[in-house]
Amino acid sequence: MSRNKNRLEGHRPEHTETPMQFNPLNFVTPTEFVELPSQGREYPEGHPLHNEETIEIKFMTAKDEDILTSQPLLKKGIAIDRFLENIVLDKNIDLNTLLVGDKNAILISARGSGFGFDYEAIVTCMNCGTTNMVTFDLRNPQIVGVVSEDQDIVKRVKASIYSTDMPLSKFTVQFRLMNNSDEKFLAQEIKKGSEDREQNLLTGQFKRIIQSIEGHEDQKIIDQYVENMPTVDSRHFKLCIKAVTPNVEIQETMTCKKCEQSKEVDVPFGTSFFWPDL
Repeated sequence: MSRNKNRLEGHRPEHTETPMQFNPLNFVTPTEFVELPSQGREYPEGHPLHNEETIEIKFMTAKDEDILTSQPLLKKGIAIDRFLENIVLDKNIDLNTLLVGDKNAILISARGSGFGFDYEAIVTCMNCGTTNMVTFDLRNPQIVGVVSEDQDIVKRVKASIYSTDMPLSKFTVQFRLMNNSDEKFLAQEIKKGSEDREQNLLTGQFKRIIQSIEGHEDQKIIDQYVENMPTVDSRHFKLCIKAVTPNVEIQETMTCKKCEQSKEVDVPFGTSFFWPDL
């Protein structure tokens, strides 16, 4: 037996390869491609995202977590912007021009790969006011806001520009889709905390995105119309904006623990979306 053992040992191959050594300087953060709800169709020619169906982003890193938990950045309201600057690979993209729906798709994907695709959030029951914990699955968001060409309520003029006729005033209004810059402006309006905050946010949004009324592009004319917009026109306009805004939608059925009423609820993009442990 010892002779066979020696024979086998004598035929063992020699390992001359040097074991692979980990070099942190050669480590590259992995990336992923995120499908854009706009499919790039709503960006004008010359824009880096024009007709681009996806955008490449880096996976979240410890440095990104530092950004998202930085109190100075949070107080200034720029933590998310700095985070986006870090993870979006194409530095030619002006993130202020990023459409809101595309931005939401990026944040959902980054949140999922960074903290997990099961997101627990507190949702208030609209029937009785009770707070409920709902778990949202971020894996397969639905793309919404793609209108058919054969409808005549709202028409696409060109990339990101749409037109509709108001039901009461009969004015033809052209408007553009909201982008990241608009969203930051409205966020600053929220911080002002006025009593008529909700109404101010609505009129503020209208004033920013309306491009012309009956062909008039003067901002004073637009502001005056918005300030006096009939409720019928306002409701119609809100529906038009929602209908043509490419976005991602995540819903879950919430059954209230108190009144037991069931309802489909949208995922809330609250402070806990990127700060699950705070």
